[in-house]
Amino acid sequence: MSVTTSPAIASTELRRGALGVGFIIFFVVSAASPFSVLAGGFPIGMMLGNGAGTPVLIGLVLTVLLIFSVGYTTMARYVTNAGGFYAFSARGLGGIAGGAAAGLAIFAYNILQIALYGMFGGVAAGTMSAVFDLHLPWWIYSLLAMGSIAFLGYRQIDLSAKVLCVIVMVEYLVILVLNVAILSSGGDSGVNFDSFQARHVFSGAPSIGLLFCFAAFIGFEATTIYGEEAKNPRRDIPLATYASILLIGCFYALSIWSMIIGVGADKIVPTLYALEDPTTLIYGLSDHYVGPEMTQVIRVLFLVGIYAGLVAFHNSAARYF
Repeated sequence: MSVTTSPAIASTELRRGALGVGFIIFFVVSAASPFSVLAGGFPIGMMLGNGAGTPVLIGLVLTVLLIFSVGYTTMARYVTNAGGFYAFSARGLGGIAGGAAAGLAIFAYNILQIALYGMFGGVAAGTMSAVFDLHLPWWIYSLLAMGSIAFLGYRQIDLSAKVLCVIVMVEYLVILVLNVAILSSGGDSGVNFDSFQARHVFSGAPSIGLLFCFAAFIGFEATTIYGEEAKNPRRDIPLATYASILLIGCFYALSIWSMIIGVGADKIVPTLYALEDPTTLIYGLSDHYVGPEMTQVIRVLFLVGIYAGLVAFHNSAARYF
């Protein structure tokens, strides 16, 4: 007697061959959330860390993660599984260690989402009030984001990928425009490489600066969880991992260096402390070097960048589950 599967029962398998290298990179880069990091994270990292010397720390973290990725992507060639660290740990250390790794990953990704939903609501309320004169409680925006992300997660993975593709390209384009505007104008004291001098690199608290730099790369490890959906996992996952780390690291280093040029290497830390909210630094730079119209665009994209990070982390948590 032959046994057939009822068509009424929906398959829970992930869609094989749905993602190419480009889409996987967009998932990783959106999890890193360029605007959230450059506008929200790094100003605080520079203020509490080593100030103008931050670009050198980004380069150091970039090198460390590239070395780590050699072993990480080698394992991915032999273990193609949406469980990421769970699958690697279970294969090498046994089921208990794998379960512990999975539990830690699920906890971390969901804690990140909870924090980002709160951040999204707060930024959305402020942005909608400043840009569109619309005043609503923050939690309404958080709930709207949660509902739309649940829909994107329920739909096929390539729909989320297409949404993130557009968001990430616009984010990068706008930040590059700001970088070019600062550098072409000469910034505060002319284009220079003061950030790479030892007196800046070892000033303040480099250890705290390193913490923020490592946090800026969060999400790069997610390439392996899309192994089951990649068109050619043995080739696509390593390529996407290396490309993501290089893209994120080089882009952050260039952008932070440009921001420091815009304010001045010796003035960046005092300026950040003088601001009521350090995360508004990028708004001030945009006002000064491009214009208030660009600042309004940046405000909206800051919000959209947080949303992109939520989509990416939702996909990561779902695959670990």
